[in-house]
Amino acid sequence: MGENKSGREGRLPVERFVLFFYSLQMLVMILMSMNSGWSTWTSIIMVSAMVGAISTFISGYKNFLFRSMLITGLTQICFMLYGMKVDELPKMLPLFLSSVALMGLYGVKDVVWIAFASSSIVFFYRYVIKGEMRLSDPVGFTNQILHLLSVLFTEFVIWFWVVARNRAHVTLTKVIEELQLAQKSKDDFLANVSHEIRTPVNTICGMSEMALIEEHDDKIREELRDIHMAGRNLTSVISDVLDFSELQSGKIDLEDETYNISSTVNDIVSMAVAKKGDKPLELIINCDPMLPCGLRGDEKKIKRVIMNLVDNAIKFTEEGGVTIDISGRREDYGLNLVITVEDTGIGMADEHLEKLFTSFNQVDTHRNRKEGGIGLGLAISKALIQKMGGIITVKSKLGVGSSFKCVIPQKILDETPIVEIRDLDSLNIATCLGLEQFELRHVRDEYTRMVQRISDALHIRCHQCINLTELKRREEREKFTHIFVGGGEYRKNPEYFDRLSAEKKVVVLLGRENAHLIKNEKILRIYKPFYLLPIVAVLNGEKIDLEREFDANRDKFVAPDAKILVVDDNLMNIKVLEGLLSEYRMQVDGVTGGKDALQKMEQVRYDLIFMDHMMPE
Repeated sequence: MGENKSGREGRLPVERFVLFFYSLQMLVMILMSMNSGWSTWTSIIMVSAMVGAISTFISGYKNFLFRSMLITGLTQICFMLYGMKVDELPKMLPLFLSSVALMGLYGVKDVVWIAFASSSIVFFYRYVIKGEMRLSDPVGFTNQILHLLSVLFTEFVIWFWVVARNRAHVTLTKVIEELQLAQKSKDDFLANVSHEIRTPVNTICGMSEMALIEEHDDKIREELRDIHMAGRNLTSVISDVLDFSELQSGKIDLEDETYNISSTVNDIVSMAVAKKGDKPLELIINCDPMLPCGLRGDEKKIKRVIMNLVDNAIKFTEEGGVTIDISGRREDYGLNLVITVEDTGIGMADEHLEKLFTSFNQVDTHRNRKEGGIGLGLAISKALIQKMGGIITVKSKLGVGSSFKCVIPQKILDETPIVEIRDLDSLNIATCLGLEQFELRHVRDEYTRMVQRISDALHIRCHQCINLTELKRREEREKFTHIFVGGGEYRKNPEYFDRLSAEKKVVVLLGRENAHLIKNEKILRIYKPFYLLPIVAVLNGEKIDLEREFDANRDKFVAPDAKILVVDDNLMNIKVLEGLLSEYRMQVDGVTGGKDALQKMEQVRYDLIFMDHMMPE
């Protein structure tokens, strides 16, 4: 029977090292036997033993214990022949003692007995049968006794060391098993605690959300929003702890799925906008137009990594902006997806960078207490990136900002670029985004670089105007098909842009809160952040969802005929979901066990079932 692959690989360096020096020793003995004119059969036996030892190692025959015993036995045959033939026994002692030391590296005490047996045979043959030990020669007799004792002492020391080493190995193995058991107990505990904590926290979040829908008093609504946000933050902390525990225990597996990177970019933008909230920051999304649209990898974990970095950047940035740069570098195996998240936040000193990815470590404890978090987001990101075969690096300067860059290998399934411009030759574009409004030069430069990158990659004629005066001057001389203008620039002279919109596409970049300021229906609107996908959609004449006004009073989706079943052993969870779905006028039934759920399903044909993952019955 063969040895398993991991066991073979674990012992391989030791076997290779021992066999290499064994082979050198046997070559020395073979050459000396030939030089001394010994019988040919002696050299043949030694060569055969060496070839047998090498073949046993290369083939990985049986297991490590068997191979170590067999190779040691073959080499000791050579030493016995050499010891019986050599003219003076002391000449072989250095070779023999070094071989005993090599055998000790195997860590198998039985091989020392083989050496003891072979040395006993040699000494018996030389001193008893050949009678080389003579009492009549006190000096020679004393030297022979000392040689015998040196060999026996060396063998005893090696045997004692192997026994002690094996005993330590057994103890270490036991400790490792106990640690693994403790780790499993901790993981099970965290999983159970996480589930038990999430249930009441989700209830708090759900009830506060229901109350927000029904409550109209501004002060009470503000307090409810605080409760809801605190619950969401606690849920995020619980998820981080559980995810980190699963990463440490190796329980998180990678998914190998096909995905469209443009959808990933849109999801990241939506989540980043939600994370930013009302914070007065600019989100700049710099996406490479030539990225292949069809990739294969673990999209969920890539989005998790990016959002951890974005969340960290937003948390520690009070003014300026956060730039998300997504690009790719072609390799033989596919694509290295390169993601950079850069901010203009508080930054870090060089001595803090090495602690940045340490678990449960907070570089700026005072700020983290203010912003929240337990210092796991970046540690989780690094672990996920390494699990996907990538790397992450960071550059930071105190008071200036930080830049995180991660490279993640992905397979390419569809080489088609994520965007394609129709009627490219007919396009002539001007931009006037009002970049002078931003105090930080970094923000102005990032916007300029983003627009330039898009126009260069797609070969679009694009003129970036610093201000409204330059735009008017250029517009008089050139015929533009599209003019992208910032909301502030539009408000400076709405009549001018309304007049232009009669003959060309005028696109205003707005915050969602300012959507109502545009009254002219011919003016197109895209909402911040200003990035590749909505820009290309506008250039291609597509109607995009971002053009819709998000009116809080618009007609809400209702489904009075929809039948929903909620299965949960926690009545509060059922109550929360019933309350949230009531806004859509759905018919909701709730049960607390699997058996009741099956009975309900036999009576009613449900359109959708929400079910807890750990249900009784």
